[in-house]
Amino acid sequence: MEGTDKIALKFEIQRKLIHLISTFIPLLYWLFFEKKEAILIVSVAFVLMVLLDLGKRYSEPIRLFYFKYLGSVLRKDEQIRDGKLFTGGTSHITGVFLSVLLFDKNIAIASMLVMMICDSFAALSGKWFGKIKIGNKTLEGSIFFFITGVLLIMYVFPLGNATEHAKFFAVIALFVTTLFELIPSIIDDNISIPVVYGITYTLLIYFLR
Repeated sequence: MEGTDKIALKFEIQRKLIHLISTFIPLLYWLFFEKKEAILIVSVAFVLMVLLDLGKRYSEPIRLFYFKYLGSVLRKDEQIRDGKLFTGGTSHITGVFLSVLLFDKNIAIASMLVMMICDSFAALSGKWFGKIKIGNKTLEGSIFFFITGVLLIMYVFPLGNATEHAKFFAVIALFVTTLFELIPSIIDDNISIPVVYGITYTLLIYFLR
């Protein structure tokens, strides 16, 4: 692996570690909170992230604070003053917020875990040994996305205690999400992944149960 590739991989690992650490959010939701409480908490987090990004653009003290503590995990277009306004962190909490708001508790938790864990493994595997390009994604990354999701459905999700019927629907939703993520889109993966997974699984449960 060449030097620039190693730097890119190290940078991606740093960003995805934050995603993996954020799995404490669905874990806390699962163990301690009901939907109304969770909506309130993630709404506050969402507003704070939006204000922080706005501050990064329009307030020099906030900008200096932001770059001091989070600058190492910002992409180039997030570092430029007139570049991308909202960072990956904001799109991440947006995906969390939409999951909690739109879906039943178990489906929301599953949707967040798919976004946080499956997408992380897909990105890292694609960076590490992805060879077959499909747009800006790799086939290898998508395969890891799906395999990781199947393992989560079988052994980790709250769905793990569900019927085989429910698990089958969850795997179908995962497959649809995997295919959808191969399609070029202007919507950030942190938003599209949990929303597509949650909507697909909800519709399957509603129409085919």
